Amino acid sequence: MKKIIPVIQLVLSLAVLGALKVWAPVCDGVIDLANGNQTHMKCWFASQAGIGLAIVLIAVYGVALIAGSDKRKLIQIVGAVAAIALILEFSSFIGVCMMPMACHLTRKWMFGLAGAIIVLAVADVVTGGKDKQLPE
Repeated sequence: MKKIIPVIQLVLSLAVLGALKVWAPVCDGVIDLANGNQTHMKCWFASQAGIGLAIVLIAVYGVALIAGSDKRKLIQIVGAVAAIALILEFSSFIGVCMMPMACHLTRKWMFGLAGAIIVLAVADVVTGGKDKQLPE
């Protein structure tokens, strides 16, 4: 029973990666610059940062499954911080395009998946039980 929450979080982390790459990717549009060059739109950069954070989340919850309950509270805090950073990447740090495009669906997926990871992390830390995750 102790490993149920990290398994769910690992699946959600894999879903973050899947959403970014498979079923809800950002558009591949570019912007023309004044000097004649082109660059990706900011949603592409948010997606690249999201892929990095998804890899961090996968690694964190993979370690949680291997390490067991020794450092579970710390692992959950690190995972929650990475999930919060994922939400911030798609909202205020980098953001998505102003016009309604594919990246708005990607942002909804990131908010939902990261939100679920955060809720599970908080629930796991608060309901420490025998593991005594919370300080006395």
